[in-house]
Amino acid sequence: EWSVNAMACGAVEQLAGSSDLGGWAQSIRGARRSLCGELASRGLSVADTDACWVMLQDARHLVEPLFDRRVLVRELTSYALPGMVRIAVGNSDETERFLAALDETLR
Repeated sequence: EWSVNAMACGAVEQLAGSSDLGGWAQSIRGARRSLCGELASRGLSVADTDACWVMLQDARHLVEPLFDRRVLVRELTSYALPGMVRIAVGNSDETERFLAALDETLR
């Protein structure tokens, strides 16, 4: 249960009515599939999800070098998933930026 004020509730109702949630979900699925392929092609062990993110196995070593390149990924030890890293599925520009930083890190 979340505490939400009346102003936010009014905005959500308006925004939800004009959103194409099915189109958004389809777009995320395609971007996630593409990102998984890019990660796998770099020899990384990818755990696909049904969410707007993917997980890399045995990737804790990537967190700091990516951070140094101004890219944030989520290390998942605190979620009882040691060594796993969560990567958000972004738009094409964000994904290109992430992959460029990842390629620099993997060199």
